[in-house]
Amino acid sequence: MLPKDADTAFADEAYRSKSIDEFLRKRGIFSRILFKGYRNHPLTEALIRRNRVLSRTRSSIERKMADLKRWYSMGRMRYFGLERNQLWIPLCAKAANLMRTVNVLAGWVSNIV
Repeated sequence: MLPKDADTAFADEAYRSKSIDEFLRKRGIFSRILFKGYRNHPLTEALIRRNRVLSRTRSSIERKMADLKRWYSMGRMRYFGLERNQLWIPLCAKAANLMRTVNVLAGWVSNIV
């Protein structure tokens, strides 16, 4: 599920398919889905470089999602209702941002003192 105002979609190679590419193209969304090599059809050097560049963005997002799953019980979201999840996700994101702010400020204050 993509937000209505999404302009780019990042995903790993498991999501690469003609139907998903067509879905994104119809909606004017740039596909940043990684390419996957197959037996006897390896990736070209250009696609390997593209995947490497896109993986940097994806890895930072994946780390934050792993933190949310680990610390805010978002790994069990599929068992909860849609209404609860629509409330829970923004709350978890705000809590994570508050924790990040506290850690950044603590580091900033310790550098001054």
